[in-house]
Amino acid sequence: MAKCQLLGESSRSLADHVTGPKAIGGRLSVRSVIIRLMPRTTTRKLARQAVDRARRVRRRDETPYATHAPVLIALAQVMRVRRVLEFGAGMYSTLLFLNRVAFPELMEIVSYEDDADWAKRVALDAAGDDRLSMRTVASVPECVPDTIDDFDLILIDDSSSATIRTRTVLSVANRRPINTLVAIHDYELRELALATRSFDHVYCFRTFTPQVGVAWFGDAMSKRLLSQTESRIARHRTSLPVADIARWTTALHRQPK
Repeated sequence: MAKCQLLGESSRSLADHVTGPKAIGGRLSVRSVIIRLMPRTTTRKLARQAVDRARRVRRRDETPYATHAPVLIALAQVMRVRRVLEFGAGMYSTLLFLNRVAFPELMEIVSYEDDADWAKRVALDAAGDDRLSMRTVASVPECVPDTIDDFDLILIDDSSSATIRTRTVLSVANRRPINTLVAIHDYELRELALATRSFDHVYCFRTFTPQVGVAWFGDAMSKRLLSQTESRIARHRTSLPVADIARWTTALHRQPK
């Protein structure tokens, strides 16, 4: 905490990389020759699609900055969300948490953001809701509080850099919060997934891409319950746009029969 520089109090996506084609038996295969003749951008796109298929990653959603919204709404149905710690403010996270229909029990959200202009915009749209504490900082990973056990849910969606966000995940993991769920956006990125290895449990919501990873220590949650929760989300995958907060809230608030 000594390095944390608080600048004030008041959606982005990450990119992955892929490797190129390899020769077979010391000679280039016909497929490799064709790939080498393709434009470089086309080659990378095909390689990325192959990697995604192998890792069970669906095609990227048209609104990648909102794919965590259905997951967050669904989590409020299986746990009590009263206090939220957010790393990376957003229209589909900060304002969603303040939505009294989606999160009726919310009492406080503390949000850390390293983009001052973006923090002001989100705070302005929050219309002075006193449940929000917006903290603009120079570096999010260096400003993770020493004690975070008193938060029910932590959302990590800071910066446009996978490296910086990975540091945030590691900083949270090092605090070992008990009885706290940690949700991580863009979880399909390998470095983010690797950063959660020290958690006792991890579950990945794969219905939409970017994906959402949920990690925790102790018995804060069960993978079976999260799997059932994802099944409820998947029922509406093709009928509801991820950014339609009102319809997702209505759909997921209906208790399954």
